[in-house]
This record gives sequence, C-alpha cells and structure tokens, in this order.
Amino acid sequence: MEKKKDAKKTRLYVRVSEDEKNQILRKMRMAGMVNISEYARRMLLRGRVLLFDMMELKEVSALLSKVGKKLDVYTDAVYDSGSVYIEDVTELRLEQAAIYDLFEKLLVRLSEAR
Repeated sequence: MEKKKDAKKTRLYVRVSEDEKNQILRKMRMAGMVNISEYARRMLLRGRVLLFDMMELKEVSALLSKVGKKLDVYTDAVYDSGSVYIEDVTELRLEQAAIYDLFEKLLVRLSEAR
C-alpha cells in the first residue's frame, strides 16, 4: 500500500527583515537544505528556544576579570621581589574554584536543555 502524501494546505506567514531573511537562508544552507518551507517546518516543529540567565554569565565574566587583575598584580610582585604570599595563592584558588562551580552549573543546565 502506498503512503499518501500529507496535504499541506494551511499557510503561516512570518514577517522578517532582509537581514533576518539572509540569516535564515544561510542557516538553512548550512543545514544542507534547499527548501525553505521544509526548513521552517522542521525548525518550528522540532527546534528549541533556549533561554539563558545572563546574570550567571555576567557573574562568571566578573570573576574572571577579578582573577585576571589579581594575577597581573601578583605577577608584578613576583618579578619585583621574587616571591608571592601563600594567602594570595589560596585566595586565587578559591576564586578559581568558584568560577569552575559556576561553569559546571551552566554546563549541566545546557546539557539538560538538549
């Protein structure tokens, strides 16, 4: 028995800017597709919208910046005196651990979003 082709009679219209259209077409080609209707249908039915809490990323960025600045100061101190305080190294390790913890949380959330 031959499978009857699903008749697609209902249309959806989406307004996009010229730039958005070009981005969509580029992504369609990157996906190896040539039919924009099929690409749009697949993206609308199977695609996902991921929402990120940008505050977490900003927090990671701030921590990285803070650690980077401290490393610069400590590097200058080592060049000047040839030594560094163990308390400073311990503080950097704790801040680095906090960064890794935040990244771990973000990666877990991203993996769950698939």
